[in-house]
Amino acid sequence: MKRYLVVACILSFLTSCAVYHPQRGIFVSSSVQTVTLDLGQEIKQVELLPFSYPDHSSSTTQSEVASGGGVHVPVSHTYVFDEVDRQYLRESVIKSFEASGVAVVAESDTKMVVEFKRIGMMRESRYSKKSVLSLDAVASLVSRDGETVKEISVHGEANATIASSKNQAVRVFLEQLSGLFPKAS
Repeated sequence: MKRYLVVACILSFLTSCAVYHPQRGIFVSSSVQTVTLDLGQEIKQVELLPFSYPDHSSSTTQSEVASGGGVHVPVSHTYVFDEVDRQYLRESVIKSFEASGVAVVAESDTKMVVEFKRIGMMRESRYSKKSVLSLDAVASLVSRDGETVKEISVHGEANATIASSKNQAVRVFLEQLSGLFPKAS
């Protein structure tokens, strides 16, 4: 009986590692991504306005049964793109712009607006249990010279962890966002 209890405790501990927790949420929370982008040479600073998000974001739930030592433990995880991920997404934009030679300042003649139409975790495909970050956004760069608008659509790829799937989608988002900046002819 003790052996079954020990196995159940070990399984419970191991499966809890995949559930978001502020101190050990490395498997499901994204992280700040710094990507060197081709932002051209014309714009040296930009004001990054607060991102606009939809009222609802989609989530996925994965249910499994973990077995070991004759013990079956039902496990269910819900994956979301939460407030921590949103903060890291904004920090990723700032760090990537700065690494690419564009300063993000409090006030500037050039302003960037990003409005997410849809963002959240989705199934990779209809028949897959893997979750990916999917988003649709409209981004605009407004300056004295006018406005450039770009529609961005990302459907990430499944990776080993939820966090790496989110990070991969954020990198693709950053690369698409760089298309707003004018390039030298």
